[in-house]
Amino acid sequence: MKFTCSVEIDLPVEKVVRPFDNDENLIEWQDGFIRIEHISAIPGESGAKSRIIFQTGKQKMELIETILVKNIPNEKTGLHEYKHMVNTMTSRFIAMGENKTRYVAQIEYS
Repeated sequence: MKFTCSVEIDLPVEKVVRPFDNDENLIEWQDGFIRIEHISAIPGESGAKSRIIFQTGKQKMELIETILVKNIPNEKTGLHEYKHMVNTMTSRFIAMGENKTRYVAQIEYS
């Protein structure tokens, strides 16, 4: 299954990318986010692996994220592996003028 979603944000690309590219902000937009634990390579860079832990009610979920491509704002692609699913997610930030950014997320489950 593959799908794309996007949203326009009334801020310049630089102001949208800065908080997106900071793991400390994951709690702001990831429902159930508990913490991220870096496993290998340079955190946040291509090749980095992290364990991301979520909790929804009594259910805890741990997945492994591998950053495949990091070329922000043009692309950040991550591979997310969980015991019941694998997906890749590509995020792009497109300037729509000085003070508007389109955020595009492409997700593919396999």
